[in-house]
This record gives sequence, structure tokens and C-alpha cells, in this order.
Amino acid sequence: MGIDGGNKLKNIVFGIGDEVRLKYSNSFIEKIDCFVDNDKAKWGKIYCGKPVCEPSEELLNRDNFIIVSSLMCYNEIKRQLAGYGLIEGCNFVWGPNWYGNETLPSTYGYKEWKAYDNIIDFSYGRWDYRVKTVAELIPEEVSSVMDLGAGAMSIRQYLGEDVKYFPVDYCKRSEETVVCDMENHEFPDIKTDCIVASGIIEYMSDVKWFVDSICGVCDTAVISYIPIEKMGDYFIRQHEGWKNNLMIMDLCRMFLDNGFEPVEERMCYGNDLIIRFERK
Repeated sequence: MGIDGGNKLKNIVFGIGDEVRLKYSNSFIEKIDCFVDNDKAKWGKIYCGKPVCEPSEELLNRDNFIIVSSLMCYNEIKRQLAGYGLIEGCNFVWGPNWYGNETLPSTYGYKEWKAYDNIIDFSYGRWDYRVKTVAELIPEEVSSVMDLGAGAMSIRQYLGEDVKYFPVDYCKRSEETVVCDMENHEFPDIKTDCIVASGIIEYMSDVKWFVDSICGVCDTAVISYIPIEKMGDYFIRQHEGWKNNLMIMDLCRMFLDNGFEPVEERMCYGNDLIIRFERK
């Protein structure tokens, strides 16, 4: 499946943007002719008002310009495009590295994450790779877990049936959701054995308050964070909607000041550092 012919150069996005969550700038989308994706189930659909097509050597050729949107599969797609005879930096670029020129604007536009939260399909499992790693660091003996920024409550599938589970989010995603807008210094008054904070710290303006609040109601915390050592491009961080730029020692110091120490850590695909902190 392709798009209408013609000799003009086409701007094509490879990957429909699951990880960037529709943060394309409007001016960028206006200049895009189509998306392509390796998932056959997406071919023929419309995404951001543009058709999603099957990738092929005929479509992905040197007469067109390709922007690779996928954050997690870039190397795989890079090899695929190289197999079509395309050259990185000439025929294709990685989306976060495209800052725009006179004909094609920057890939992403800054948005507060709440502005696109209502169009995220949480059932799709976009962050399962991270949730699984976080779950592996939760001690087996815990009897209760509070999940901050619970979203689809994916962590629950990794907990034992007898573990009490408290999903917390800024809006009601299920009947169980404890609603707290933590960005506005709301925090649940619930004591729990373990707190999970996966994919949320980057979006907190007052990280110290957030860490202090976590440490006040649990003895174990498992958190994910992408520190500037792993993602040091401030342009990308800003356009992801992240509100802080911490080194990992900055974050660890906040927990240490609360009497918690890091006891285990793992790197996760996507530059997430997962750390378990325990009360001393």
C-alpha cells in the first residue's frame, strides 16, 4: 500500500509515534505526506490525518526524506533503511535530532503532558518493557504496593493475588484509582510497604517534595528515572514535557536525606534507570 505518485520529494515518518505520544508540532505534520510502520495491522489507517503505509524500497527511496519517529527501535529501523540503500543524515534522520529547516519544521512541539494524555491508549502496553523491570525489583515479601502515576495499572499483573494494590493518578482511570494531582502537591494519605514511581518523576516540578512524600509513607521505593547522564539533550527533555534535569546523584541524595539508601539498580531499554531504595 502506498500513497499517490508524483515527482515531488515526500516527507515520510517511519513509526507512528507510540513512544512520542502525538507530540508532533502542527507545522511539522502539515509537511508530512504519510507514515510507514512495520506493523501490518496499522497499514491503511489514518494517523494524525495522514495515511499509514507499508514500508517498501519503492516508497523509501533516495528521492524522499524519512524521519524515524520510533525512540526504542531506531537501530533496527536504521538497518532496515540502510538495506534500501539509504544514508543516515542524508536520506533519513532520527526524529529527536531533526530541529527543522526552511522546508520542514522541527519534529516535535512542546506540550504539557496532560494536553495529550486523553489520546494515549493505555491498554496498548507501550511501557511494559519498563514496568516488567520495575516489578522485578519489588521485594517478594511486600504485602501492599502503591503505584504512583498508575495509568493502565500494568504493574498489577506482576503482583501476587494477596498483595494490596493502590493505583494513584491525577484522574480516575478506574473505580479503584486514588485521585491525586501530585504536581499540585497532593499526595495520598496511605501507608504502604512499597511505592512504585515509574515514568513520573521526570514530570514533577518539585522533585524534593515528591521524594519526601514517598519516603514518609513507605519503607521501600522502586523508581524509574532518565538522568541527564543518559539523556543530556535539554531540547529533547523540554519537548518531552519533562520538568527537571537531574543527575542520578541528585535524586539519590534526596532519598539519602530521608534515611533511604539505594540497594539495587538496573538499566532498562530506553535509558531508564530503575533503582530500589530501602529505609536504613
